[in-house]
Amino acid sequence: MKFSFGWKYILLGIFTAALVVGVSCKKNNVYLDPAVSPKPVAKVKGTVRFSAMVDILFVIDNSYSMNKYQAKLQQNIDLFLAEIEKSEGIDYHIGVVTTSAEDQRARTSGVSGNLVSYKGKGITFVDRMTDNGLLILRQLLNVGVLGSGNEMIFDPIFLALSEPALSTTNRNFYRSQAYLTTIFLTDAEDQSVLVPDPAVLFAFLKKIKKNDPTKLISYGAVIPSAMHERPNCIRDQMGRKPLKIEKYFKLMNSAFNKQWFDICTADYGPQLGAVGRNLVQRVSKYIYLDQIPEIDTLRVFFKTEEISNDAGKGWTFDPSRNAVVLSDNLDWEKISGGEPGSLTVDFTPSDSF
Repeated sequence: MKFSFGWKYILLGIFTAALVVGVSCKKNNVYLDPAVSPKPVAKVKGTVRFSAMVDILFVIDNSYSMNKYQAKLQQNIDLFLAEIEKSEGIDYHIGVVTTSAEDQRARTSGVSGNLVSYKGKGITFVDRMTDNGLLILRQLLNVGVLGSGNEMIFDPIFLALSEPALSTTNRNFYRSQAYLTTIFLTDAEDQSVLVPDPAVLFAFLKKIKKNDPTKLISYGAVIPSAMHERPNCIRDQMGRKPLKIEKYFKLMNSAFNKQWFDICTADYGPQLGAVGRNLVQRVSKYIYLDQIPEIDTLRVFFKTEEISNDAGKGWTFDPSRNAVVLSDNLDWEKISGGEPGSLTVDFTPSDSF
């Protein structure tokens, strides 16, 4: 009887174990069932419209010797503005400071880096949407010649882009994601006190552009050190050559041809148009995409005209930036025919399935 009774319990144990294993296997089978495959998603065409942003800061010498040079600037600024406005994709801000960063008489003309204000109406810069923008810009550039004889080029830039001016008098002019362009007009050498070394100013500007020097551009009308003084073209400050200013230009434009020219030449005014064209090309160089593209689907258009995939005179793709790179030799005048328009990049995103 004991033997039989023991076998009953052994058989019961085997049955129970089998039942548990069966249930367990069945339970596992639920998790091992293959998932239902998702339906393929149709590829969606990506489109990026190009809109370059650039903040342009004119630094105008407003000392006594500058009257005729300022007049040329005001008379020909339309050539500069017209070149920029040919490209509807460019979102620009243009403001003005003077070299009188320490002169009490210039408090309405950019003292301490404050942008010059239009007739006390609170307009401190012009953009594409400014009514009568050319008229207002001419007035902003009309800073007069009652400023200090201690011309400061670097200090006003530093002050204009620092607090407290950055968020008060100069509010909304500077945009961290935009290109920054400085344009000088002076017959003197820099005499800055806060930032007397051009390398220090360059380091400051690089820092606010997240260490991307390609976002920094500079031009200028000066009396270059290689040029001799002439009867109608005398350097201020007892003939001091603008060596510090030229060093700044070289730092800012190390990857490009020099972009400064002789303020005394007869074509100084018309050269403003050339500056505008060059600026358009430089700020239009990179078109950043919002998705990674299938490279062979990339197409670039100006209005309805396609621009060729050509490193020499068209465009290439830079995967490290995820950007279309426009050639420095791209003939904007030929492409646009002198008519405004915008660039469009079409592509198929590579991460669509």
